[in-house]
Amino acid sequence: MVALAGGACTSDSDPGPNANADDEPATGGSELPAASRSWTRSNPGGGGSFGGAAIGPEGLLVVVSDLSGAYISRDDGLSWSGTGSRHGLAATHTSTVALDPSDPDRVYIGTDEGLFVSVDGGQRFETSVEGGYVTALVVGMSPAAQGDRTIAFAAITARFDSNQTAIWRNDGDGFERLESDLPDGRVVLAIRVDPNATDRILAVTGEGRFASGPEEAWRSNDGGSTWRQIGLELGPVLDARFAPLPTVPDRVLLTTRSLGDSDSTDGASGDDGALHESVDGGQSWQQLHDGTGLIWISSAAADQIRLVDVEHQFPWDDRQGVWESPDRGESWDRVGSVQDWSKGWSTAYWAYGAPFDGLVKTLTFDANNPNRVIWVNGQFVYQSSDGGTEFEPIFSDEVTEGSWRSRGIDNVVVADIEISRSDQNLWLVGYWDLGCFRSLDQGATWENCNDLELSGSWEGAGGFMPTVLTDPDRPGVVWAGLAQDWEEPATLVRSTESGRGDSWDRSAGLVGVDISGLSLDPTSEQANRTLFVTVAGDVFRSTDDGLSWQSVLACGGCRETQVSATGVVFAGGEAGMWRSSDGGKEGSWEQIGVDAMTGSVSGPSWSFQWSGITAIVVGPQVGGTGDQLLVTVLGAREDDGEDGGENDGEGGGLYRSLDDGDTWELIHQATFARTAVVDPDTGQIWLGSSSAFDAGGYDSQSSGLEESNDDGKTWTVVEADLPFPLVSDLEMTGGRLFVGSPGVGLTIDGS
Repeated sequence: MVALAGGACTSDSDPGPNANADDEPATGGSELPAASRSWTRSNPGGGGSFGGAAIGPEGLLVVVSDLSGAYISRDDGLSWSGTGSRHGLAATHTSTVALDPSDPDRVYIGTDEGLFVSVDGGQRFETSVEGGYVTALVVGMSPAAQGDRTIAFAAITARFDSNQTAIWRNDGDGFERLESDLPDGRVVLAIRVDPNATDRILAVTGEGRFASGPEEAWRSNDGGSTWRQIGLELGPVLDARFAPLPTVPDRVLLTTRSLGDSDSTDGASGDDGALHESVDGGQSWQQLHDGTGLIWISSAAADQIRLVDVEHQFPWDDRQGVWESPDRGESWDRVGSVQDWSKGWSTAYWAYGAPFDGLVKTLTFDANNPNRVIWVNGQFVYQSSDGGTEFEPIFSDEVTEGSWRSRGIDNVVVADIEISRSDQNLWLVGYWDLGCFRSLDQGATWENCNDLELSGSWEGAGGFMPTVLTDPDRPGVVWAGLAQDWEEPATLVRSTESGRGDSWDRSAGLVGVDISGLSLDPTSEQANRTLFVTVAGDVFRSTDDGLSWQSVLACGGCRETQVSATGVVFAGGEAGMWRSSDGGKEGSWEQIGVDAMTGSVSGPSWSFQWSGITAIVVGPQVGGTGDQLLVTVLGAREDDGEDGGENDGEGGGLYRSLDDGDTWELIHQATFARTAVVDPDTGQIWLGSSSAFDAGGYDSQSSGLEESNDDGKTWTVVEADLPFPLVSDLEMTGGRLFVGSPGVGLTIDGS
């Protein structure tokens, strides 16, 4: 969704450090050639958060995200690919994007780690301005006055939570910081260039994602060195644009922000904002319309103006839809209504909202098509090609009614992957913010399986599913934790209908914050399973198929559970490693493991400085009898006094025991170890590491996906078609590897 809850990503928290711009992982061997494996992506599509877009020629689209870099389409949004550290873009949080109109292969992307540029259409990026948080980008071209010369402008703050904006300018020889008199305390959300003179620019300031300032419009006539405020007397500014006419070359349009109550039934409470026109560059103003919104200027009809009030796109609100004037503001008609627009798989009335990065960033207009616009927000990407009469999703396709397939622009956080052993067609994925999604056709399509009531304010259109488990022998039987979000108590639920959204039974009554680590005792009766789960760090057991639960270990810091083929029960987290050789009964637990498995910070495993056991895996020994026990440990973190912490990797890695936990060996050091899996047929071990978990954040020590084919003696890094080396969950069944990555979601090895 920077360090933001994914997908989502509806949290406006500290993005955290993207520690190192080095594109090579610090651990593991060389990558396998891409051709040696066949990877496919499978998600419902969307997730968020998206912060802006750029439209180029010949089908080129670029959308920036907060979890997995940028997404690029070369076929007008029919398909997308992620762009990240393996392309030189060494920051997961990308905040703004611009294309050079004279050279669309030149792509500028602003991030929380500075400004990056590509000269080959986004295939490879290099650092242009190192450090800082880029809040706005634009490239202007003025053929009439300056031939084919283009000038790029960037607004950059010192860090993500700063409102001290510096203006940078690139006249063709690289970006340089200007000595500017733009007042302190402003967050520049958009920069507009006069199409007749690239030295004349507008800056729209206001409330950004992490910092805020006054909502104003400023104008510079000398390319960003000196500024004067325009429209001061009009009220809080929403948008401002140059709108030259043949007879009025210095015409500017400005809208003031609506201060009305978005929940009012008539949409007319308070100050609804207005559209204003200046014919003298902002010296004086006249009101054209008593409605407001983002300004859509037609390149084909000089007198045509459209307005889109992105804050109030609700069916009941009179301000919703797209409003159009064909006659320079004399008359207005609604040409598109939000209730007629396709939302994709979402049923939320707020699906057509604004991004977290600033209202003015919602819409991107096609310079070559006056009727085309891209709409991005905190979850989705939409498009209209008919002037706003209709919008459609370009993040997902409905294959059959209620079943969706992503186009490759996902930006989600995977909490848990579950592939049914008893029904090979059933896949379930628990997401942050998207909640529960299931596939009944091996990932070809996905459908929402959220419970309407338990999803809370999402109203069934999202939620949080931290853990999910299917019965290995009984098709259709599923257990899961469902909640509104990670901060709210989750409920342990059960379904006998493959997790269909309206089939969840919550008769167990187990409710608590941080329900995680579901596991099943394979020695228990098939019709009456024994299950284990952790709630708020303690271990609970059910001996009646999940219908009731009892506390069996007041661990205080266990987040994962697992049961061996012989019924030995294990639990672990920041409280280290625990074992019960008596079916997990209360009083039968003992602490085992090594000191490195114990963390120093208690609480949910997504806490930034948390360390400890992240996964417990039981698999067959290679060339031996019985099980091998694998445990992944996230290394201890240290506070660096500036960015909230850094990871030195102490103790992090993959540990193994061949005697049910009596003795241990570290078979692979990995700073950000998160998950592991063993191929039961070949003994191949896969390890997933991620410097990000519930949020973004790239660190070069994050090795992503690694494999060992010799019982853990040597390891090879596998690219897995991931834009960043971030792997937070792994599953394997039928010889297929399922990879969960913060950002691009579920990826499957089909080789």
